Amino acid sequence: MSTGSNEYSSVFGVPEGQSGNTPLPSDIARGATATPLPSDAATQGRGRRRGLRRKGTQNDVSAPGQQGNEPPQPRKEPRNDERAPHASMSNELFIDDRTTRHRKLGALTAIVVILTVLSLFVDGGLGGFFDPGEVFASYGLWFQQTIASISSPDQVLSAGDILAQHHAYYRIINRVGITLMTVLCGAVLAIAGSLYQSAFRNPIASPSMLGVSSAIQLGDVIVVMIFGMAAPASLGWRYLICYVCVIVVMTVLFGLSYLMTGKGRPLNVVNLLLTAMILTQIIGVIVTYVTAFVFSWEQWEIYNNLSEALTVNTSAFGWGALLVTCLIGIIPIFLLRFRLNGLNFDDMEMKLLGIDAGRLRLLALICGTILVMGVQVQMGVVAMLALVVPHISRMVFGAEFRKQLAGNVLIGASLLVLCRVILGFIPFISSFLPISVVLNFLVLPFFVWMLATQQRGW
Repeated sequence: MSTGSNEYSSVFGVPEGQSGNTPLPSDIARGATATPLPSDAATQGRGRRRGLRRKGTQNDVSAPGQQGNEPPQPRKEPRNDERAPHASMSNELFIDDRTTRHRKLGALTAIVVILTVLSLFVDGGLGGFFDPGEVFASYGLWFQQTIASISSPDQVLSAGDILAQHHAYYRIINRVGITLMTVLCGAVLAIAGSLYQSAFRNPIASPSMLGVSSAIQLGDVIVVMIFGMAAPASLGWRYLICYVCVIVVMTVLFGLSYLMTGKGRPLNVVNLLLTAMILTQIIGVIVTYVTAFVFSWEQWEIYNNLSEALTVNTSAFGWGALLVTCLIGIIPIFLLRFRLNGLNFDDMEMKLLGIDAGRLRLLALICGTILVMGVQVQMGVVAMLALVVPHISRMVFGAEFRKQLAGNVLIGASLLVLCRVILGFIPFISSFLPISVVLNFLVLPFFVWMLATQQRGW
């Protein structure tokens, strides 16, 4: 052996005169010994052992680590940390990652709760805050009225009696519905934005790319043309007409896209976007012409109020329509939250993983469209939230869709509620200013920073 080998043998307990494959430190930790190579001494030892076996005598040639005729010692099983030192490290990293994620989710949940409570005390009509005593007294009166309407309807107070006791009663109660609906719409719209960006594998994809917003605006135009000044009171017809317009536009869009792609081929994103661009421009021309040359000033005001959601519909019918669309869109996404990670790969890689790329992408786009349809009817055009929130969620929670799902819900809800709080502090203008203006003002600096720091990659 060389000088280096002799030094190594002396350090790790291998006899200097014995040649062989010297074990590594990790092998020694697992109980391995040196494996001798065929040398002169080893050859003589094997011959001696063979002779003893032929004579039927006991082999007195000791194996390394044994003494004479002692029975072979059982091999010592290594401990877990000796067997796989990296296993404990992986478990620690997993626990640290899970703990960090839970802390982030807890912090975001606290932010959502604080902003929601703050929004309940904001007077959206006059600006500033409600009197806390007035707020809690109004909540108590609402509870009493609700119980009285069920048990003894004759004890329900009239509107005049309620206003005589609490002059801000209706504004406070209406603020609760607006705040809760804002929280739900922000969370749902953020999920829809994440679905669009995953389906298109494009970080700047938004719900407006497929013409959902244009279809809802077309539905509002039709409602105003049919019902005129009574359009705000025709809530059922408005929801029905807007939903039908979205369904028709999406059916035409996906049908033309599949015809352009060819039978038996997966959904082509480029053809889908080109078709959507054409349909969006056609609908935009129709809406612009009707609102500019057909509508009167009063009709245009009604249309603007409906399309920008200047008056949030917090009635039972509005809540029912929003919850139904949310359940239809969210349940499939939650059940496929693990499989949706495949959208981060290209079609060939998804095929190797056993995932139908076309069907999964189509399902993600349909669910995202349903969610956007339900939100925009209630909150107006707030597509910028669906564009920015998924970026923030990916930076905070990573690229896994399951982790993004909770992040999108909390970040989207907190951002839209923050916009509602800021809008409520603007006196006498908040009733005429859509929430999309405040939202664009808040997220535009982040979007510019994202472009400046090259955060556009997928």
